[in-house]
Amino acid sequence: MNAQPPLSLRNFYGSFTDRDRPGYHLVDRCYQNGSETTLVEVVKVTRLEVQYRQLFCEYEILQLVVDGVVVTDAVAQRLIHGPLLGGLYYHNYAKEADRVVFINRESGARRVAQYHRNDGAIT
Repeated sequence: MNAQPPLSLRNFYGSFTDRDRPGYHLVDRCYQNGSETTLVEVVKVTRLEVQYRQLFCEYEILQLVVDGVVVTDAVAQRLIHGPLLGGLYYHNYAKEADRVVFINRESGARRVAQYHRNDGAIT
């Protein structure tokens, strides 16, 4: 079985939009071509809510392949953790939550991860 190439988080950005109601979060891949910038929506986060020290994060995978990497649940969760929770929110949610509950809205797959307050890491 061939392993996937590593995915660099350098060109991914977390954002919030309220262009539709209710608003939602996105993880976008930014492509530069000279002076033109194109954003491609990769992951849509429809719920980001703390309850009982757990951060509930419901998401949808919008792009199945990015930069030659298949966007699995693990890849989507890494994109949510890095560019969205870290890049956009500076891991401030780690002050309110001890765990992140990742829920794929399409498949129903769930993963509960520890959310460390000191550095925002998840395990």
